[in-house]
Amino acid sequence: ERIGQDAQPQNDQPLVLFTAHSLPAALAEQADPYADQFADLCNRVANDAGLQPEDWQACYQSAGARNGRWLGPSLEDTLQQLASEGKKSVLVAPIGFLCDHVEVLYDIDIEARRFAAQVGIHLERTASMNDQPLFVTALAEIIQSEGRKL
Repeated sequence: ERIGQDAQPQNDQPLVLFTAHSLPAALAEQADPYADQFADLCNRVANDAGLQPEDWQACYQSAGARNGRWLGPSLEDTLQQLASEGKKSVLVAPIGFLCDHVEVLYDIDIEARRFAAQVGIHLERTASMNDQPLFVTALAEIIQSEGRKL
């Protein structure tokens, strides 16, 4: 819902960038379903938000300091590529994160926004779920359902 609301048509329709936390690529190569689940979630959310394939991209953020390759493309690499293509605005939707924390409030709101501005892109972010009533209700229903199975 929020992605569809925040991506309403305007002069320069922002490209939606779905993000999730990056992981060392070695983990994903060990039959970890994370990358596939993220790709599936992006497709489902984009479809539900009424986005066309050309209206969105998926990328990863907040790679750690651990040596080796991490899942990508990174948010920064994606912003750089979009800038080279002349894109002027993006809407970052961190769907891999449920609530505001350092990887949303700092990594996106400060670091990514600063980087985007340096390459000529205006960056906005969707609001996190946090304590939204619909989200809290969904969690409560899942807990009740799973609790009955015990």
